Amino acid sequence: MFTSITISSIAGSSNIASYNVLYATTISIILHYGNAVSILLITLLFLKEILLVVDVWNEKLNYAFNIAIIPLFLSFIVIALLKIIGTI
Repeated sequence: MFTSITISSIAGSSNIASYNVLYATTISIILHYGNAVSILLITLLFLKEILLVVDVWNEKLNYAFNIAIIPLFLSFIVIALLKIIGTI
């Protein structure tokens, strides 16, 4: 009886430890690529503004830029929140 409790508690703590390592690794990877996401987002926003002035702009181009910008913007918000939480 005592052995089964000990084994199950060790297995449970092992799962928690592996989850913590996976979580820390995921956060580290997300924060590592934060600069690339920021640069790409700024570049796409800059190109969108430039192309708005030129006569090349149309609905298909607008749709394509929005498909690229919206996920990058959401990723930027998540990265910014993670960096803020990490400094607290």
